[in-house]
Amino acid sequence: MPFAAIPNLLLLVAVVCLTGCQTHRIQDNFIELREDGAIVMPVTFTDDGGMLIDVLVDGQGPYPFLVDTGSTTSAIFNDARATLNLDVVPNRQVQVRGIVGTAMRPVVRIASMDIGTIREEDKVLVVLDSRRQNAGATAWGLLGLDILHDFALAWYPEEQSFYFIPQKSLEPYVETGWIEVPLQRDPYATGLEELYFADISIDERVIPGLVDLGSAYTLMNWEDIQHPNLRKSRQNMRREWQMQGAVEEFLPTVASIYPVLRIGDYAYYDHMVLVHEFDSENISGAPGQPLFIAGASMFAQHDFIMDFANRKLYLSRASMDRPKRGATGTRLRSYATGTFNVQSFYWND
Repeated sequence: MPFAAIPNLLLLVAVVCLTGCQTHRIQDNFIELREDGAIVMPVTFTDDGGMLIDVLVDGQGPYPFLVDTGSTTSAIFNDARATLNLDVVPNRQVQVRGIVGTAMRPVVRIASMDIGTIREEDKVLVVLDSRRQNAGATAWGLLGLDILHDFALAWYPEEQSFYFIPQKSLEPYVETGWIEVPLQRDPYATGLEELYFADISIDERVIPGLVDLGSAYTLMNWEDIQHPNLRKSRQNMRREWQMQGAVEEFLPTVASIYPVLRIGDYAYYDHMVLVHEFDSENISGAPGQPLFIAGASMFAQHDFIMDFANRKLYLSRASMDRPKRGATGTRLRSYATGTFNVQSFYWND
């Protein structure tokens, strides 16, 4: 999920091998290093669908870290920090911003972090309170853009692996016919340029969508919701909340299935979106604005390449969703819930 931290930190694949290409295995036969310099890292998943790769911390491990394109810096969860006996840096904290609010967090300094053959030395990690919601006991921390930005990140579902591709080697991976989507920074012109957004077409309008593999789910906020079913759901939830005499903050969440979503010319049919109460100011710096979070659920089943350096997202037409019969005429379905744990939902038309 998105984070930002100040003053010194900001935290806010089936590739067919070309003839003659060679690879060799490293690190106990679970990482592949290609001759073009690309590193192939196997992926496992959290309980809710977040994408994990193994990381060495100070030579220990491997430990599973969540790949998080919505975090501007990498982090470790506090229970993992305690297990590794990492002391926080005295008298140093950073501000962490996310959809649930803003807080000051301590940091730790480690001698090294290894992701395959990638080594980060004298690395500072932000310490987060607890593991991501629904991540179970699997994720030890987050890999943010401070590391990911140096590579193009490719994913092919049938391989269940991430390719960390050096910029000089990217061209052969972008196949003819793939859809190219521009990535934007600071779409509201607020001066926050650390995260990457793509235009999302929804309800016949276009809103900025944060490209965020760290969010297992696809989310949007309530600002400027146009669909009457969603407005009615929110009214009903508030009425019930008031009748129960609740005194906590009203945070309605509705799980909705949209007939069609688009990123550029790339179409998703009958895709589930959680509409949640959060302020876009914590993420984009623009309060009261509509904001979409394109999470792992939008990408994990599809071939893609995220080229952060050149601000481009490539999506394979071959893996694009195909419309089901009558999909474009399907009415939006919405279901009220008080939790992000959508595994317990039963979908009924």
